[in-house]
Amino acid sequence: MFGSTDKIETTVTKLLREALPARSAKMEILPEMSLQRDLAMDSLALVAFAVRLGEEFGIDLNQFADRIGDTRTVNDVIVTAKSIIEQSKAA
Repeated sequence: MFGSTDKIETTVTKLLREALPARSAKMEILPEMSLQRDLAMDSLALVAFAVRLGEEFGIDLNQFADRIGDTRTVNDVIVTAKSIIEQSKAA
């Protein structure tokens, strides 16, 4: 269902917009943007986003939690989500 990078990118962008503080929610979200610096996501918003991402993609939150600390940009989230989805399909 979420195999294509375009679908993953669209869904990640939608979920990020939901998790963003109000002052950032109307910004254009680009892959190279920093989650903290550009989008002003704090740790609580990042956790909420991770939970929603897990729900949306059917990803075990533990799989994502191990990697969320290494995600710095929107593209990092897209790459991580795609990797976890591909791993879960192979299992």
